[in-house]
Amino acid sequence: MKLYFFQCQESYGNSIYLPYSSGILWTYARQFDAIKNNYILGDIFFEKLPVKDYESRVVDPDILLFSNYGWNTTYHLGVAKRFKELYPNTIVVIGGPNAQQQESYLREHHYIDYSVWGEGEQSLVELLTALANKSDMKDVPGIAYIDNDQYIKTTTRIRKTDLKEIPSPYLEGVFDDYFTRYPSYNFMPVWETHRGCPYHCTFCDLGADYYNKVYMFETDRLLSEIDWFSERKIEYVEVADANFGIFPRDLDLVKYIKQKHTENGFPEKINATWAKNSPERLFEMSKILDSMNRGGVTLALQSQNKTALTNIKRINIANDKLEDIAQKYIDLGIPTYHDFILGLPGETLDSWIEGISYVIDINPEGWIFGHPLEAYENTEFSDPNYINRHDIKFAFTPQVSFFAHRNKELPLEIGKYVISHNTMSYDDYIEGFLFKYFMITMHSLGWANIVAENLSRDLNIGRSQIYKKLYDYIKLSDNIINTEYQITKKSLMNAIQTGDFWGRQIFGSNDFYWEYESASAIIFENNRTEYFNTLKQFIIDIYGSEYIKYIELNDHNLICHGRQYPYTTEEFTVNGPMFNSFQDFSKAIYHRGRRTKQWKTKLTATQNGAH
Repeated sequence: MKLYFFQCQESYGNSIYLPYSSGILWTYARQFDAIKNNYILGDIFFEKLPVKDYESRVVDPDILLFSNYGWNTTYHLGVAKRFKELYPNTIVVIGGPNAQQQESYLREHHYIDYSVWGEGEQSLVELLTALANKSDMKDVPGIAYIDNDQYIKTTTRIRKTDLKEIPSPYLEGVFDDYFTRYPSYNFMPVWETHRGCPYHCTFCDLGADYYNKVYMFETDRLLSEIDWFSERKIEYVEVADANFGIFPRDLDLVKYIKQKHTENGFPEKINATWAKNSPERLFEMSKILDSMNRGGVTLALQSQNKTALTNIKRINIANDKLEDIAQKYIDLGIPTYHDFILGLPGETLDSWIEGISYVIDINPEGWIFGHPLEAYENTEFSDPNYINRHDIKFAFTPQVSFFAHRNKELPLEIGKYVISHNTMSYDDYIEGFLFKYFMITMHSLGWANIVAENLSRDLNIGRSQIYKKLYDYIKLSDNIINTEYQITKKSLMNAIQTGDFWGRQIFGSNDFYWEYESASAIIFENNRTEYFNTLKQFIIDIYGSEYIKYIELNDHNLICHGRQYPYTTEEFTVNGPMFNSFQDFSKAIYHRGRRTKQWKTKLTATQNGAH
């Protein structure tokens, strides 16, 4: 029998993830005689193409298997339905964190034959074996299905504790021919060093008790996978772990990554979700990785509101340690960033504003990242009791996917986003989002960063106080910052209320959707004189004309497209990169380089200068 896997996604330019989940399922399954003797692999697909394009690539399928995530479920359902129409006897199997097992779901999507829940490797082997042998599916744990109009959900699949039993799809050659079959793609591997999470965050599918114990893959296997990444000149590796750095051996892994990078330049970057409470080890790991660490180290927060953290069962670095930890990274120039999630029950507008402000004041070098709370299936945010307890309201919108090209001819992936609860109204949610947008644009993207830094020093006040005064000021008059604020507000509300995509297109209808902050930064760059005139008037009106010197300083520090570098003033020499086009500039500074402050030029004091 012939089977095909689908783990489809949108690309980021020419970059796209290898379909790791499907690959590891097949790598495990094909070890067994029942699979080797009865099945052949047709292909593992990873591209979101028009469904008709797959009709010629999928030939006489017996089984179609779909790895469902928030970003591909609607698309996968469309593919599955179409092929069930073309091949009525084809067996359709869904799995992954977004696969649902409710009876109502399976009856609505009647073309689904089996839904797999929990870890999938052994369930897949037993399901395929049962299909080949025509045996009773009730004996296969971890699946749900409709049989003769009867809904059946089998017993829970026990997780694997010995991950040595699961071979690596990279080392077993599953993806080796992808580099020749798809030469236009820059493939990004997903790297799994352990499974499970010791925490119980209610917004995460790994927060369930089922995943609470953590099991490690063998170190030798992981070192060999690093070799594989390096030999194939992989630019970017995405670490799949929920807590990379939680184990002492993770330090040895990053040492080896850095060794391979030093030898031949690859991999170039890695990105990880860092361990929540191993600050000393993370510090050592980040020192080793240095510039390889894409976007820096997460100093995990989600919220500074203790009630919200309790409601989501979140454990964070103690607040009294956060300032000291951040300072260690600042002293070594290691980038950091803080995640905030808007919509957590218990959060208020005031606590949201003060949480962001607090982090800016104690770690002004850190990047602020705030994103809307998506309520995933198979988490407590889909539990009616949890929803009712916190009076949670949702908006169903196209899924947030900034910097991705959105093919409007394909089925839309719909996300479920928290937009209010019993401590945050809908209006407060909108205001909280816009405050976050404003602070990131002004601070993290540099548009008032240097002004705030110097005023903070001179006036002995927190930088956040300056940003908040600016935030209130710009809304009182007609100016370019207020115009961008209003455009962003309208775009956000259109996404929530009318189903527009989140984000903004700047360079035409074929552009990807920029984060709102980056979009406004590009507009400011295109209207730089007008922007700085507005900022100058704010300084004069609120703090006095003696401080307008910091406007020019901010201008010099903030890279400018079209400006010839280096150049020299009476005080300093200013250096920065130059780009062929404005679009190249925008992508380098406000997309790829936004989390590592690529907006900042290098100022060197001249003989007469003091700065």
